[in-house]
Amino acid sequence: MRTVVATSAGLTLASSSFIAAVQVAGFLLGDTAWIAILVGGVLCFLTAACFSELNGLMPTANGLRLYFKRAFNDQVSLTVSILYMLIVIIGVVGAESYVISSVLNEAFPAVPPYFWIILMLLAVTAMNIRGVKIAGVFQDVITYGLMTSIILFGLIALYKVNFQLDAPLTPGSAPGVINAVAIGVFLFVGFEWVTPLAEEVTQIKQISRGMMIALGILSVAYALFTVGMTAVLPKET
Repeated sequence: MRTVVATSAGLTLASSSFIAAVQVAGFLLGDTAWIAILVGGVLCFLTAACFSELNGLMPTANGLRLYFKRAFNDQVSLTVSILYMLIVIIGVVGAESYVISSVLNEAFPAVPPYFWIILMLLAVTAMNIRGVKIAGVFQDVITYGLMTSIILFGLIALYKVNFQLDAPLTPGSAPGVINAVAIGVFLFVGFEWVTPLAEEVTQIKQISRGMMIALGILSVAYALFTVGMTAVLPKET
């Protein structure tokens, strides 16, 4: 269960998530970003319920492709799966690799950025070749460490302002709230990629429970971090 939660939550945590959190705060008045994030989390709970049902009926590593294949046909399922993976790889993994390699390049200017990308790719590949357990332990350490850091940063930021928020229950206009919720949903994109682990767990229900627990933890972590950020930073930034 621990690794299932870490996998579901870890696949959503990316540099782009923090950019989205800033955009959520930009659409709302005061320190009300938590409202949009929690609403987005509830919507993702509904999506997770659908994935849980599908995973229970068809517990397989094929995941999304098999779901679409049963509903439509093989051609549609293959097309949707490829497009879905391309969006994730190009939009999230690509951006994440660029950010990390750029940061490491600033710390070690003599080493080109692409070297770090290749090194990380080889390291992850080697861990997966060694076995699921090793990759799972690495996933646990990274994900739980990152989520703990996010929550701590949020609490520290709120402590800086003595937990006094500016209009925490007045989000502003309806269009702003709708836009903020739409972006808030993006914060959770990727949690469903834990379904391919159905063939690796001892009980299928662990996938469903893991997704729900991950969404709950992420909702709290994102809400604390974003509200803490808006509380301590000037609104102009």
